[in-house]
Amino acid sequence: MKDATPLFFSRNHFSDFDHLISTFPVASATMDKLDNGPFYGNLSALVAPDFSMTKVDVNSLMKYSMVTEDNRITFSFSAHESSVPIRAEGIQLTEKSFAFHAPGHETSGITFPGSILYGFRISPAFIHEKHELLEITEKQIDLEKESFFKEASLQHLNEIRGLLADLFSRMNYQLSKASIHLMVEEFKEVVTEKLICQLYNDCPDRLPPPPWTRRRVVRQTIELLESYKDFPISIPAICKMIGTSERSLRYAFADHFGVSPKQYLQTFRLNRARRHFQQADMTSSRVIDIANHWGFSHMGKFSVDYKRLFGESPSKTLKKPRL
Repeated sequence: MKDATPLFFSRNHFSDFDHLISTFPVASATMDKLDNGPFYGNLSALVAPDFSMTKVDVNSLMKYSMVTEDNRITFSFSAHESSVPIRAEGIQLTEKSFAFHAPGHETSGITFPGSILYGFRISPAFIHEKHELLEITEKQIDLEKESFFKEASLQHLNEIRGLLADLFSRMNYQLSKASIHLMVEEFKEVVTEKLICQLYNDCPDRLPPPPWTRRRVVRQTIELLESYKDFPISIPAICKMIGTSERSLRYAFADHFGVSPKQYLQTFRLNRARRHFQQADMTSSRVIDIANHWGFSHMGKFSVDYKRLFGESPSKTLKKPRL
């Protein structure tokens, strides 16, 4: 990388071909303009400690060659389904294909007017971490040595395009440094997982929902429980009411609280029952009525679970002096 910093973002418009060459974030890149007439192009670049992204849009017939970085695996694909295909190493890169290059690979190609290309470069160590997370068993690809072109699911490749477009768009916002770092890390996680699944034709059903979706699911679930009046409520009912799947709900609560939605719901109801005991009239209230109000019908189990969580019986809480 040229002048790489821990986190760097730039978006530039070029009307001078030499200016584009001098600014391009891959040090080994060389380019030759092959047509006449005025030149213009756009280059967006995001450079972070263990990955980088570029988006290149030019109006010219242009030949390029470069050596991929020694410590990065490179994915390349068209930025839009409708953009003009490019030719890389004699192979046309269509809307349904991407290029995969191991570190230190020599590559060349030709761009045409209207070609818009994404480059996503990530460290091999991070790719290997994702292998473990996604439980990928198909390991016949040598990530450190191989380079090839691969057909992919148009739907999933469009999802990846949408994520990268969203990230480049958000980088223009006036966000705090901490917010930008969190956003970049989250997008890196999700895009890498999706690309790996396309690489192996595997695991799309095992992909966790993205972090921003998990946060939304947790927030909506808690808001629902805080306002709900007719306990008990089931996990499928919660999913239907907030518009999510049980799988997404499980991922969200495991990520935020380290427990399942069922465990969280049980603890939520026990805490609300305890608060009810603490605020009720001890002379006229009964444990069974309050327990039933919060959806507990089996009093023996309720008492055991309550005492395990709070260290005292429900009746003892009810009889305590009011604060």
